Amino acid sequence: MIDAICVHTWGMGRIPKAWAAVLLIVLAAPSADAWPDAAAAVAVYYAPETNLEQVDLRILEAARRSIDFAGYNLSNHAVIQALHRLARSGVRVRLYLDGEQLANTLRRAPPTHPLYRLAGEANVSVQLREAKAAMHLKAYVVDGEVLRTGSANFSASGLKRQDNDLVVIRDAAAVVGFVAAFERLWGRPDNREWRPSL
Repeated sequence: MIDAICVHTWGMGRIPKAWAAVLLIVLAAPSADAWPDAAAAVAVYYAPETNLEQVDLRILEAARRSIDFAGYNLSNHAVIQALHRLARSGVRVRLYLDGEQLANTLRRAPPTHPLYRLAGEANVSVQLREAKAAMHLKAYVVDGEVLRTGSANFSASGLKRQDNDLVVIRDAAAVVGFVAAFERLWGRPDNREWRPSL
């Protein structure tokens, strides 16, 4: 079947088999109600046709040990509440956020905003990127096994209304690459630790 996809496209000549496999995965992206089985290496979802919030919640709720989370905009209450429940159940959560976006989210927020409760949990650590260059990732790893990435911010509009993608990758090399990048980001000397009381 892959050979059948290796055709002349976009004026670039024949598509190599590896790229054809990726193209096949993208063209066969799951529907709104589908969920990839554990054997699927890559699954791609598209909003607004698919409610990406539900995809994120399914991935996060499978966590048993750890979540390393890099989010430019973390304002979706359902995602924040899921992270909070997981932290309370013993899952270690590390959040790497863009400082300017966090300030925008909380500018007029009441003290009951779920981000305050999440950041106050013992199993949660939050580092903020305070430099002028934005921390623009929208990705996380669950239990060192499953990588979520893509263009969708963790906001109601990003997950439900905007044209965005969400990519779920179950590949050891991809996960290791993200973990290494996350550790570099987490260790930046100009980061600021954030707790609601700090």
